[in-house]
Amino acid sequence: MYSAEEIKSFLQKTKNQHGVKVEDYFPDLSVFYTSARLHMSQREESGLTDQEGFRLKKLVLKHTLQRTLTRDITRSIEDLESDTVELEKMSESTGKRGHIEVLSK
Repeated sequence: MYSAEEIKSFLQKTKNQHGVKVEDYFPDLSVFYTSARLHMSQREESGLTDQEGFRLKKLVLKHTLQRTLTRDITRSIEDLESDTVELEKMSESTGKRGHIEVLSK
């Protein structure tokens, strides 16, 4: 668990910077996002200002969206690969390769 002070220091160091990579500051991203969620839910106790809380929430949301998008893209690629294998099997059994030739273009 990363402390509120570590996260607050990170937010202060990276203020007004674009393209900040959280992993450059916190090598264990899973622990960072778990810590961030906890400190956001206890913002007053963590000593985060409204602006720091907003920035932290934005970072967590961005991470969540990226993770979801990556997962969705991975599933789509896996589905395409599976469909391609099925199509290859079908073309081998029927001897018709027209479907495969269309895909390779």
